Amino acid sequence: SSTTSTYTFSLNAGLIGMGRLCELTAVLYLENPEPDGADEELSRTAYFSVGTMKIERVAPAWSSADAQDPARLKPLLVSGLGRSGTTLLMKLLLSHPKIAGWGVHPYEGQAAQYWLNAARILLQPGDVRSDVPVTAFQQAMNKIYRNPFLSHPFMVERPDRNLVLEWADHVHVQQTIDFFKMQTDEYYNKVAIQSGKNAPSFFAEKTQPNMHSEGFWEFYSDVREITIVRHPFDVLCSVRALFSEVALYKTDEYIHALNLGYERMLARLELPERRNKVILYEDLISSQHDTMAHLFRFLDVDQVDFSTSLEIDANADSHMTSADPDSSVGRWKDDLSLQDQETAKAAFSASVKRLGRLSPRFDPGYDV
Repeated sequence: SSTTSTYTFSLNAGLIGMGRLCELTAVLYLENPEPDGADEELSRTAYFSVGTMKIERVAPAWSSADAQDPARLKPLLVSGLGRSGTTLLMKLLLSHPKIAGWGVHPYEGQAAQYWLNAARILLQPGDVRSDVPVTAFQQAMNKIYRNPFLSHPFMVERPDRNLVLEWADHVHVQQTIDFFKMQTDEYYNKVAIQSGKNAPSFFAEKTQPNMHSEGFWEFYSDVREITIVRHPFDVLCSVRALFSEVALYKTDEYIHALNLGYERMLARLELPERRNKVILYEDLISSQHDTMAHLFRFLDVDQVDFSTSLEIDANADSHMTSADPDSSVGRWKDDLSLQDQETAKAAFSASVKRLGRLSPRFDPGYDV
């Protein structure tokens, strides 16, 4: 159109649980009222990106200096891409009496992440889209929406002071986070007692590199994370073996998609001021006792004998795609075709080099 319009808008963004570094993209939404008329070449609706802002928050959402932290258990995040050994690592960690967690294979209990996500939604400003009515929460009893009453025009506006905003930005944030942290504490204390453990120091959960895991670093004053990294070619082989009926995993497109997962993971590992310990899957297989002793020192807990945890139960057997753990290391040399090997080497070229710098013990198995 030859018409030029100027729009002024205000930004009310909920950054809780989004990490310290955020990137916000402003999107212009247009609706064509006559899709079959003069502008029939236009679709009924269209979205246009009109700008991107990068934001770095100076302070976290919650600080232990502001008040007494009600949490007694510290989060232990076990992160890694799928088929990288997170299940085995969780099993070994949960053998320690000071670590509480969902002790049933494949150890996918994520109660803390559930409550953290609920807190993140409740602390976001109201959804101002016209297709989300204020009464949406009344019309869907099994869903929770952002709180529409924490945003204009429902706040009482005064030119000198806005009491609602002051409360919502400070007291409400801290009280909401404290409530969900106490629920997490109660839950995992009961889980620990049920498992015969007294006075645990940590609760452990598997995580992925997304906003759910990022929120822990804001909500808790002491977080430990263990990231397990496996050779990407072996991960590819394991995925294909476990999901042999899925055609997508056999394509070159999936190889490149898997590399994007490695890039996101490596980017998180390079963030400063994180108590994150990186271990290699290959070390966990070849030197389990030394690797676990190293991790227990990282967690400041006593060494324990976890030999009984190394036994493979019936449930874990269905999770394995190799004859034994030792044969899972370097399997790509036999399982991948020469063409797939070349495709993977090209796709993972930069990631393999970054991984080598991050962990000098990593052996790609070929010249890079």
